[in-house]
Amino acid sequence: MLWVYESKEQHFTMNPKTKEKIKLYKVLNDNKSCHGGDFNYSKYIKSKEWLPEIKEVIICKKGYHLTSIPNKWLGKANQIFLVEPKSILGIEDDKVVVDTFRFVKELNHTEIKKVLKEDANIKSPEEFAKTISDTIPTK
Repeated sequence: MLWVYESKEQHFTMNPKTKEKIKLYKVLNDNKSCHGGDFNYSKYIKSKEWLPEIKEVIICKKGYHLTSIPNKWLGKANQIFLVEPKSILGIEDDKVVVDTFRFVKELNHTEIKKVLKEDANIKSPEEFAKTISDTIPTK
């Protein structure tokens, strides 16, 4: 069973291995996959419906891949979404594989900066400026 914790500002999922609360994100480019695959998520971003279920998921090979550390996956991305999985079926470092999920919200510029700063464990504005490039994902 997967536990999802929600409050006004927070949305957490329980890591089945560590039992810690984590936030999960989907990193995209113009509503499309940008790290393999060619799925267009537009319909599901707008409707917030659960994505079609994928059978027999395998981490790094088959399934929807989410991350707890979006910093690692920015590359060609211009969007970061907070997401909710139904269940986590595989974990490798910060990456999880799921059979379905739904979009909770697209992060705005301020939220993205906050998430990137937290993920990088940055303590000061100066350190943030040195660590995070000016190419923060934004549409």
